[in-house]
Amino acid sequence: MLLVTTKEDGSVECIANIDCPQIFMLPFVMRCINFRCQIVNSEDT
Repeated sequence: MLLVTTKEDGSVECIANIDCPQIFMLPFVMRCINFRCQIVNSEDT
């Protein structure tokens, strides 16, 4: 069971990418960056 904590500003706390809501809008994917779920362009390397 995943524990996802939502902050007052709407950001989601995470430890790993799997903690983030999974979105399927390629090339954009959810990644856990600095304990925050952020949408990133997977084509940017």
